[in-house]
Amino acid sequence: MPGIYIHIPFCRQACSYCDFYFTTYFGYSEKLVDALIYEIRERNTGSGQGKIGTLYLGGGTPSALADVELFRIVDAVRKHHSLDDSAEITMEVNPDDVSFEKAAGYLGIGINRISMGVQSFRDKDLRKLNRRHDANAALNAVGVLLDSGFENVSIDLIYGLPGLTTADWEYSLDTAFGLNISHLSAYHLSYEP
Repeated sequence: MPGIYIHIPFCRQACSYCDFYFTTYFGYSEKLVDALIYEIRERNTGSGQGKIGTLYLGGGTPSALADVELFRIVDAVRKHHSLDDSAEITMEVNPDDVSFEKAAGYLGIGINRISMGVQSFRDKDLRKLNRRHDANAALNAVGVLLDSGFENVSIDLIYGLPGLTTADWEYSLDTAFGLNISHLSAYHLSYEP
């Protein structure tokens, strides 16, 4: 079953570890959404290529876009592609973008899976990574998503940070395992020259 990945390059702040394409300048967000919708329309899968089983909005930080912009993107995929009724529609979010209002908006758009970049449940690590949220905000965000009706919440953690001990890593893992999440992704910090 085919899938579609759409990269949303906007971030409110640069994280020190990120090597994905991103920009902290939002001045072109509306033009980017227009261009994405054009591309979605032009790359119409038609009926012969099968139904789309997954739609993944990654980044960057898709949750940095306004709900109306996210709706336009997802709606364009529905209009111009054969999206399966049971398709998994995932969006990456940052913990500090999560609120009950935002979660309700995401559900209303049809997003049924959230992938949240927590990275660590230790504030010291989060500061080192230049993340905007703290550990408490990440815990609260998971609770808000689950309480809002999301049944499929995934979080990302990073290991291999300078000075991170086994006990430090186990703390983040134990914290994650204590949550009612459906998936955990663990990534090793990559060092570039």
